[in-house]
Order: sequence, then structure tokens, then C-alpha cells
Amino acid sequence: LAALYHRDQALSGTDLVHAAELIDIAGGRAWSQTQVDDLLAQAMRQLPTACPTAQAVAELGALARLATHRDN
Repeated sequence: LAALYHRDQALSGTDLVHAAELIDIAGGRAWSQTQVDDLLAQAMRQLPTACPTAQAVAELGALARLATHRDN
């Protein structure tokens, strides 16, 4: 992975796929998702302190989950 990042030329599509695979194998994707889940849970716990409406809480929660659990 380090060799890919330190190349002088731009990464090709194949290189990017390979880099993503290496990150996944190293546990980076799982670690990142755990971090996202923890931060989202913290944010959702803090949201009521802003005194939003129930609808706003639901909509913000849905938007946050959509943004943090995308496939691409």
C-alpha cells in the first residue's frame, strides 16, 4: 500500500481497486465503520440538547445513516 501511495504517477483504476482491497485486508474498512458507528451514536445522543422537533431528529438521523452507510 505504501508503494502505491509513494508512486510518482497517478493511480489507475486498477491501482485504486488494489489499494482498497489492501486497506480492507488490513482491517481499515472495519475500523473506519466502527469509528463511524460510534461517532454517529454520540451525535444522536447529543442531538436532543439542541431541542429539535421529533421530525427533525428522525430526518437528521436518516440522513446521517444514509451518509455513513453508503456502499460507494
